[in-house]
Amino acid sequence: GMGGPPPPPPPPGMGGPPPPPGMGGPPPPPGMGGPRPPAAPGALPPKKVIQPPVKLRGLMWTKIPPAKITKSIWKDIDDSQMSVDMDELCSLFGEVVHEKQQTQDTPAAPKVQTISLIDSKRSTNVGIVISRIPLKPPEIGEALLNMNLEALNESQIMALLNCVPTPEETEQIKTFDGDRSLLGPIEKFFSVMITVPFLQQRLQSLLLLLQFDQKANDVDRDLSCVLQTMEDVTKSNKLKELLKFVLCIGNHLNGGTNRGQAYGFKLENLTRLGDTKTMDQRSTLLHVVAKKLGGDKVKLRDEMTVLEQAAKVVIDQTQADYRQLEGQLKIVESCLEKVSKEDAYNTLMGGFYPRARVLMDSIKAKLDKVEPTFKLLLELLGEENKTPAEVFGLLNRFARQLEKAYDDIIRAEEVEKKRAEAEEKKRKAEAMKVKKALAKEQQPQQQQQQQQGQENSEGLMEDLKGRLDPKLFAHRRLQHTLKKDEILRSPVAAMPSRRHSMMKIVLDRQSGGG
Repeated sequence: GMGGPPPPPPPPGMGGPPPPPGMGGPPPPPGMGGPRPPAAPGALPPKKVIQPPVKLRGLMWTKIPPAKITKSIWKDIDDSQMSVDMDELCSLFGEVVHEKQQTQDTPAAPKVQTISLIDSKRSTNVGIVISRIPLKPPEIGEALLNMNLEALNESQIMALLNCVPTPEETEQIKTFDGDRSLLGPIEKFFSVMITVPFLQQRLQSLLLLLQFDQKANDVDRDLSCVLQTMEDVTKSNKLKELLKFVLCIGNHLNGGTNRGQAYGFKLENLTRLGDTKTMDQRSTLLHVVAKKLGGDKVKLRDEMTVLEQAAKVVIDQTQADYRQLEGQLKIVESCLEKVSKEDAYNTLMGGFYPRARVLMDSIKAKLDKVEPTFKLLLELLGEENKTPAEVFGLLNRFARQLEKAYDDIIRAEEVEKKRAEAEEKKRKAEAMKVKKALAKEQQPQQQQQQQQGQENSEGLMEDLKGRLDPKLFAHRRLQHTLKKDEILRSPVAAMPSRRHSMMKIVLDRQSGGG
């Protein structure tokens, strides 16, 4: 009834005997917390922050979330009023750094403590950068003073731009009045960097020198493509003829509906011609248009030679790239006015600036021409609220579709032609086969007729010889008389040949002579 059993006694030397039961122990010494302020109803009182004088070996445990405390046994457990001998805890659990025993002849060298002025996260990032550059800080500073592009490459210059000391960091380095040999590596690096005049401008100028030609030429090429394509679209006769043909076909297809009687249509409708299929589902309106136009008339890109490149140009990005280059060039111009004539910056950038200025002025003239020219093109096409990339993208996509449709038609015609040729070849082969079969059937009859003709010819010769030989005449006369009827009844008798006529005359004469 006095608040529960007494707490267990502390370990020996941990603060004396426990207090009598229910007395709660002596009041805490000054500075040990005193009475806690009242907590809000239902909320846990704040815990006192304890900061050991040395690093202690921690107790590995898993803390219970405060939200679960109020419903657990821990809600009635309060350790804030307990007295703890911190010195004893430190002696028992404080981590000790063991140093190597030194001989009397070799005293231990005192550990050198470096001084850090820069934020730790910033120091880490800068340290990573300079660790990747195979130069010491003084060598980096010398390379920047001499504007030496052989010592530093493009990626290293870009990285160093992120390591330029801020005004606050510069002030910290300049106002440090201690031993500068004790400064940390990043502080020493910054100490070198702040001695380089126009440090950031030098880095920016070196980077511009390495990147300018490619970036400026890219911007110039993109603007030239856009301007050229605007002119090509405006002058394209093939495009005008195509639009007229599609308008005519569309008005006929839409006759009698609200979509008919149109005076024009949006460019995006060109890319949808392939969606209108023929009734047999074997072709589309796009293929019909391609077949009707035919030949070179479907090759719109022959009159728009850089249409595909212009379709990829995002004019807003091109303008941003120009503005970035212009801003960097103004930095060069400003530095040239400030640095001394003997400075390596003047020697290097003084030769670069005039050439770059000429190219940038040419780009500016083209850029100023784009907006009003494109405005006129939109008006010509009956379009609005479109960018050059959108307009050229639509035209390029349709031009590719039209060319592909025409190629499909040509391939289909070639396939049909080959099929017809194959069928004709097959028909001729079958006809030749029938002819040969008929000839084969007639061959035995012809051979029989030839054999009989040969026998008749031999008999004729024998008869002629018999007439010349009186001794054989009587014998041959009897033989031919017997064969006369047989010979006349043979198929040879029907042949109106000269040989048959001669044989008949001979036979008749023989019969008369007898």
